[in-house]
Amino acid sequence: MHSTENTNAYFIGYEVFYRIYCGSSSTEAPASASTDASVIEENFSATVPDVIVQRLLAKNYKTIVGLVDGSGVSPLISISATDIGQSIQASLDLENGTAKIFVGNVLQASSPYQPREIRRNVTDSNSANRLFTDPTTGDDCNTSSGSTYFWIKAYAVAYGITDDFQNLYSTPLILANTINLPTSSTSASN
Repeated sequence: MHSTENTNAYFIGYEVFYRIYCGSSSTEAPASASTDASVIEENFSATVPDVIVQRLLAKNYKTIVGLVDGSGVSPLISISATDIGQSIQASLDLENGTAKIFVGNVLQASSPYQPREIRRNVTDSNSANRLFTDPTTGDDCNTSSGSTYFWIKAYAVAYGITDDFQNLYSTPLILANTINLPTSSTSASN
């Protein structure tokens, strides 16, 4: 949900950082997910947001790719300057690969809020971004032998750009606290 405190002129929207963890249990996330989280979330509220984003990147977290009419959009969820004070919510459906954005309680269908496809930040042999239901491992997923189950952890950050074109982030919000990711029965080839 959009924070109406994000009224700064530098604010342009939200990005979602995610990581897929491979494991052998359907009921318990791999230990590496907790280990990574303890590093990322150390002194969470007292640490500069840019440092936390660097921790995410160091642990191989990627930003979710948003596609509108086949073209990438950034940030994943843009917020119009005229709507900054409005209640804005996004619904991310990883299983169907879609994102929908609501201003107030109204589903939006036009720019910058039109529904978008969401994909992993890794590509297949045809340079197409993989679906979240595609269990093929990539650099967004730790690999371990015997992995059958895929777990995802995600953080949302408010995103902006400063006058000198530097990235500006908020303290991340835990969006998905290591949930079991549904996968398709067939996987794409590498």
